[in-house]
Amino acid sequence: MAHSDLLICGQGTHESRLHELAKGLPHIHFLGRRTHADLQDLYAHAVAAVVPSVGYEVFGVVILEALSQRTPVIVHDLGTLQEVVRDLRGGLLYRGEAGLRAAIETLRWQPQLRNAIGETGDRAVAEIATPDAHIHRYLALIKRLAAAKTSTPA
Repeated sequence: MAHSDLLICGQGTHESRLHELAKGLPHIHFLGRRTHADLQDLYAHAVAAVVPSVGYEVFGVVILEALSQRTPVIVHDLGTLQEVVRDLRGGLLYRGEAGLRAAIETLRWQPQLRNAIGETGDRAVAEIATPDAHIHRYLALIKRLAAAKTSTPA
């Protein structure tokens, strides 16, 4: 895996420890905070977006951002993020370092699988997680509730 670059975006509580661990590793690059447009470009050219959460997260917007660029995600099999990936069918799950390596290598060396997962995830995001999809479902709910109210005798 030494032939792959790892681009780390953002900032957080583990940042200084990650910099320390990455000393002397020229394939690891810390990009800091990035604009939404920068992130879209990075996702579009990535093999995958790795979301290595070490704790329980409620929801990872990064998953939707990556999938909307047809980039599959690799998510730690922990908490609700793995449920999101399973529901959207847009990525791989891993447990432990060996599992992470295997997931990265799978997507790196199987471009057809990588593309298929990315396209499936992108379609799922478009169907359920875009503003238009939310508005469509919201208006459909209002229509159903109005119809149920008018059909119920007083």
